[in-house]
Amino acid sequence: MASSSRSLLSILVVLLAATTATATTEVKNFEDIKVSGDQVCSRTRSPGFCFGVLPPGITKQSLETVSNDLINKAMVEATDIYNQIKYWIPQAAGAQQGHLNYCLRLYSSAINSIKAARNLLGSKHYFGLNRKTVEIANYANTCESSFSSSPRAVSPLTQQNSDFFNLVDVLSATSYLLSH
Repeated sequence: MASSSRSLLSILVVLLAATTATATTEVKNFEDIKVSGDQVCSRTRSPGFCFGVLPPGITKQSLETVSNDLINKAMVEATDIYNQIKYWIPQAAGAQQGHLNYCLRLYSSAINSIKAARNLLGSKHYFGLNRKTVEIANYANTCESSFSSSPRAVSPLTQQNSDFFNLVDVLSATSYLLSH
């Protein structure tokens, strides 16, 4: 009985080692995945916007490189929006000021989530990256929709929120392709 238990344990260890080696090989192959703009942009809500933000020669770059480029663009955009909001808050009227303060907190969270997304991409956690991109996009949507809640105010961020959402949507498409 002890001999059969050892044999079974040995088989399990060999299977586990083989499975781990295969999974590692599969992850390494993701570095070589190249896609077309059509493959990425067909997964977005705004294909025209998508084609405008994808790097030229996308078919010559790995999907990880394209995703990293998009993360960098998202960080620049989120930081610019955050700084714009900080500038507007002292000048804003009551209701608008409250919404801008809320958006400032949301974009601070977006910046932290983009940093986390960069780490997820670097560690090849593509499913986690895909979930994180949805979270990041929700910050822009939540910011914009807050201006419709009581007390209502005109959003000075409509275009920025929309552009940021669309940019993160492109990142979401690339992370989806990496994770599937």
